[in-house]
Amino acid sequence: MILTPIRCPHCQDVNICRNGRTSTGKQRYICKNPECPYRTFTLEAHLYYGSRKEVKEKIVTIAVNGSGVRDTARTLKISPVTVLSELKKQKKTENVNRKVLNQINPEDVEVAIYQVGNSEIAKSSAKKAEADEMHSFVGNKSNKRWLWHAIDHNSGQVLAYILGNRQDEVFIEL
Repeated sequence: MILTPIRCPHCQDVNICRNGRTSTGKQRYICKNPECPYRTFTLEAHLYYGSRKEVKEKIVTIAVNGSGVRDTARTLKISPVTVLSELKKQKKTENVNRKVLNQINPEDVEVAIYQVGNSEIAKSSAKKAEADEMHSFVGNKSNKRWLWHAIDHNSGQVLAYILGNRQDEVFIEL
């Protein structure tokens, strides 16, 4: 008989113990590594497709590219509630890299401001960005949530996004 050690899927540690069963009867394990980001896990795949890590990453990508909550749910074949709860969990992005900003000496910084269209340098380095907003609601229609995002017009890359209400302060923060 060959025994293979069970590894934690999050930290790859072999120091684990059985920890009861889930409500559906699956064996639950607990990781004894204190630095592991998750404590308990099961070896079976999630029954619900929306619980998987790769699906949660797709939710944000699809939402930022302009799809609504229902469209995202329909595309991924998951519940709209799952889409909304995952979007609410996302951290707000900062439009400034604070670590770099704190290390820079203001006297060493050169700033060049060009009005687009007035010089050849400005024409060659001008970048176009699009800002857009989408909304959905949580619970009832009076509880609206807005997803604001900025996208590089040429590459389609997401520059920043923020989840909030439809106020000027949220747009300015973007």
